[in-house]
Amino acid sequence: MALYSVYLPRAWDGTRASLVDQARLVPDGFSFWGFLFPLLWLLWHRVWLSFLLILALDLALAAAGARLDVAPGLVALSGFVVMGLVGLEGRSWVGRALERRGYRLIEVVEAADPDAALHHMLANWADVARAADPATPPSGSVRSTSGPVSTPTSRGVIGLFPTPDSQR
Repeated sequence: MALYSVYLPRAWDGTRASLVDQARLVPDGFSFWGFLFPLLWLLWHRVWLSFLLILALDLALAAAGARLDVAPGLVALSGFVVMGLVGLEGRSWVGRALERRGYRLIEVVEAADPDAALHHMLANWADVARAADPATPPSGSVRSTSGPVSTPTSRGVIGLFPTPDSQR
């Protein structure tokens, strides 16, 4: 079972049909493709700011390695570390990019695959519509396909860099 963060646009109309079209599910965990092809993966997921920062970091590391006459193995190791950073944090960057584009985190669902997570959301669409109301905060619990799990959601503390809302 994997965890999927479910994002809906703030202007979501609350219908079941539009839930399927407008929901964005972001799986939690390490991104293998983000690790192997970090810049292409960031472009594919439209995470422009992170793409530019990682590109600048890669170029700066390569320039510093060439200018300071650093061993090629050390430059390759630094590139490997950057790849690991994208693999570990890339999916949280995708979620933050969605939030900047006007999406809102509705809840975190535990499911076997994205289709099962979406099916769960359709089965509980009244709760989803209530959670999507801007006056209502996110549910605060992880839901699984077998029912709610009492684990609190803590999007900000998963990963390397906690967000301000996790500083409690």
